[in-house]
Order: sequence, then C-alpha cells, then structure tokens
Amino acid sequence: MERPLAKPARDNYRRRLPHLQKDGPGEETGGNTQSVYEKHTVDFFNSYTPEYSTRHLKFLLRFVQERSSRANSFLDAGCGAGDVLVFFKKNTRIGRFVGIDISSKYMEKASKYGFEVCRASVLDSSLPAAVGCDYDYVLFARLLHHLIGSTRNQSKANVRRALQNSMKLLRSGGYLLILEPVFAPSLSMDLVFWTKRLITSFTSRRINILKLSKGFSNIGAPVVSYLGPKELLSMIEHIPGLRIVKWHEEHKEVSWIMRLGLIGSFAVLSCVVRKGCSVG
Repeated sequence: MERPLAKPARDNYRRRLPHLQKDGPGEETGGNTQSVYEKHTVDFFNSYTPEYSTRHLKFLLRFVQERSSRANSFLDAGCGAGDVLVFFKKNTRIGRFVGIDISSKYMEKASKYGFEVCRASVLDSSLPAAVGCDYDYVLFARLLHHLIGSTRNQSKANVRRALQNSMKLLRSGGYLLILEPVFAPSLSMDLVFWTKRLITSFTSRRINILKLSKGFSNIGAPVVSYLGPKELLSMIEHIPGLRIVKWHEEHKEVSWIMRLGLIGSFAVLSCVVRKGCSVG
C-alpha cells in the first residue's frame, strides 16, 4: 500500500526552507545546501519560469511504460511548472506523482495540476524526511547543470551530492532517470561557467548575443555548469549502490557559435540507473 505524503511534514518543510540560509559560498547552516549562486538560480526561474519540451523524454518514457503500475510512485526533482509530471501521468500507469522545486513560482504552477508539491532542493539532506524515501522512480530532467556552486568544482560536488541523495529517495530496486545536455571538452564548459558568473555579477538578465543562432546564444543568467558524458558516467559509477542499466546519447549539431566557444561535441543524454539490485 502506498504511503501518502504527510501534509503536516510537507507544510512544515515549506515554512522552514526559506529560513535555511548559507553564510557564504560553501558554508552550510541548518543542514541546508543552498548557496548564493543557487539563490540567483531561484531568482531567475521565479522571474522567467520557462516551460520545457518533453520531446527528449521519449527514451525514458518507453523504459517506464514497460514497467510501470498503478502502485508505483514518481518524484520529479526540479519539476518546474509540472509539464513533465503531466507528460508521465498521461502516458504511464503510475499512481502517485510528487514534484519538488526551489522556485515558489514553479510550485504555484505545478500545484494547479493537483500534484503533491514541496518547495525544496535535491541538495538538502533532510529532503527524504519531507517527501518520503520509497519512490519507484526519481527524475532528474535538465537539472544537474543548474546545481551551481561558487566554482566549477563545487558545482560538480553538488551533482555528486544530488546523485547520493537520490539513493535516499529511491526504494531498493528503484530507478533514477536522468535527462541532461552534455558537452565536451570540459574546458569549454569552464569557459561558459565563468563567463556567465562574471556577467551575472552585473545583471540578472538573459543576454542573447545572436537571437537566430542555434546553441549557446545567452551569455547571461542563469549560470550553468554542464558536464561531459564521461564526467557524468564516472560520477554515477562512483556512487555505491547505483548501477547504470540504460545509456543513450542523442548527438546534436555543433553550431558555429558553439565552435567559437571551443565546444567540440553536444548531446542530449538519457540515462537509467538502478538502486541496489544486480539485475536491470
């Protein structure tokens, strides 16, 4: 029998989250992992609240469709406006859907669909106490590059923390679903990160340098920290108890403006990782 998300715990989490602040980059207080740069991300998505296409989710959807049942539960970490939750609800037999996001504006939008929502960060170690720890599916869709720290290394550490926290949210045998744009070489993403960090120290706006260009044209907010496929693979493989069962890269055209930024390859990665079982 499914265990519902306890309303008192969820409401309490909403109330106390805004009071969990960092003293500075890399310094935790109150057990929260929100940084000043994550706050900039929150401010950006509260202002713009873009909705993302579900087109690239078809690989992950097919995997879920083959296994889902009414008894299953699904958590979307970084659920945004709730469009991805709607997509999986319409196309699978899963019975329970929960969304978390750090943007209060996104939470307002997602809650209108009737989903259980919690304003929270996947980086918060106390998240399982608020939303539960026995999900069949946890989704990280276009999330990892937004887990920003004060440096690239701290941003990568945030990705590792998110992967570790996914273990606490999944039941044994549950699946972590990852959809993430990946780029190589890493040096080019260092350049993107630090360029955006510099520009966003002066403005919180998007700055589109070539509106008709494919690929990177916005050098303003939000700051992002993209990984390469090998980097992400290595991170997953170093988390005890996680095992990759599906890996699919949809390679994209590298535009001329991306090549100017030293980007050599670009793909949309779909990955399925299983917790605690030896068979996929």
